[in-house]
Amino acid sequence: MTILKLLLLLACMGHILCGIGDCLMTYTPKGKFQFSDMNCNDKMSATFEGMPLQNLISATLLGVLAFSIYSFGYLALCKWVGQFSYICSVIMTVAVLLYLISITAHHVICGAVEWFYVRLDRTADALNAVMEFFKKTAITMYVGYFSLLVFAVAFMAVVVTWHTSL
Repeated sequence: MTILKLLLLLACMGHILCGIGDCLMTYTPKGKFQFSDMNCNDKMSATFEGMPLQNLISATLLGVLAFSIYSFGYLALCKWVGQFSYICSVIMTVAVLLYLISITAHHVICGAVEWFYVRLDRTADALNAVMEFFKKTAITMYVGYFSLLVFAVAFMAVVVTWHTSL
């Protein structure tokens, strides 16, 4: 097995771990968290009733581990593309580094926001405070997903122009 295949396998494993962490944050003992519930504290409070704080801490740490693991696959893909297009490789590398840094921060923020909401007894004041914090730090989400889009476009540019063996 080549090193590239091994690193891409690590990336897949990292994404699976990230999905598990996201499920720990999203699925509560009382049902699935819906973003629309953030507009009504009664709905949010009911959804997060009985939510173990350990789930939120585990989800946050699992996400950070997942991003660390799958970074190797993304960077290996950038290096591999370099043999076909130096410019796309550089664009992909910068984009994936911005993605990994900002999305890790965003994941930690999401976990912390939920943890504080539950820890502060799911009150309206707690919801207002965590939502204010979330909105003021949303730039991490925007930078992360925009960077991932740039990465994907650069990668697809190399593939669809028949510059690779894909």
